[in-house]
Amino acid sequence: MRLIVIVVLAVSLLLLMGMLLRNKEARRGMSWFMLHAIGAFVMLYLVNSTGLGMDVEVAVNPLTLITVGLFGVPGLAGIVFLKMAVLI
Repeated sequence: MRLIVIVVLAVSLLLLMGMLLRNKEARRGMSWFMLHAIGAFVMLYLVNSTGLGMDVEVAVNPLTLITVGLFGVPGLAGIVFLKMAVLI
């Protein structure tokens, strides 16, 4: 049963990717999203590696990547300030 679910999920994902790659606007949207996701990962990595002198470490997970990817530097600042407020 588990194998059937995995196969159906994989086939559905491949069909969805095929449909998205044929559409020019969808390709542009996916490239925009990937560019922002990579930028968000780099910003989160810099915050975690430098610590910004505040000993704040933000987890790199899908929620933080989406937040930083959508909102950019203000989103990153919001996450860092929330993390600092929880630590205090």
